[in-house]
Amino acid sequence: KKLVEKNINISLAPASTVKLMTALVSLDIYDLEEELLVSDYCADVESTKAWLPVNKHFKVRDLLKSMLIGSAGDSACILATSKISEQEFVAKMNEKVNILGMTSTRFSNPIGLDDAYGNNYSNTLDLYKLTVYATSIPEIKDIVGTKDFYFTNVEGDVNLLSRNTNRLLWEIPNSVGVKTGTTFEAGEVLIYEYDDGLKDIFIVVMGSKDRFTDTKNILSWIGRNYSWKIF
Repeated sequence: KKLVEKNINISLAPASTVKLMTALVSLDIYDLEEELLVSDYCADVESTKAWLPVNKHFKVRDLLKSMLIGSAGDSACILATSKISEQEFVAKMNEKVNILGMTSTRFSNPIGLDDAYGNNYSNTLDLYKLTVYATSIPEIKDIVGTKDFYFTNVEGDVNLLSRNTNRLLWEIPNSVGVKTGTTFEAGEVLIYEYDDGLKDIFIVVMGSKDRFTDTKNILSWIGRNYSWKIF
């Protein structure tokens, strides 16, 4: 049930919320224990990074976690280029867009970078559809609610930390996740889930100047205007 909505059909750049779809396609084509090599191309990507060293190997499981927790674009790039071409990977992303009924969405890259040609867009309704499906998968559900993630490469000589980009995990009890995003074109984006055992609420904010405050205000408004009963 929709509790509140505003401008849900306006197309906007989705920024790093795209990485939820990158995770879904990655789960389709990889085993979680597969080991992937860090390329120069991915190490140099213009994005938030985990700063993965070139020519080191990381497990798919750890790349997924660093991508969804710390929004690492280098991790997303490695997942999108190691087994098939990036173009093929993006095609699979858009195939899944169609399967999920995201009728106002097109993705042009696996990281969520702004597209100079306007070919990377979505809206709040479609991102909600993506989120409900993605968080129905236990591996993703567990990852997006993780605050801090320490990991190492396969060789065992590099130790890294990914800290969740969603500060509401620390600020609001019963926060579940899900994904942040920020680019010049997108502004601030946040997909957020609150679950206290009685009510499970998803909030999607796009084109914001202060996504965390906006989300807090929406959650507060819902609390004042709706009540839940156990039957």
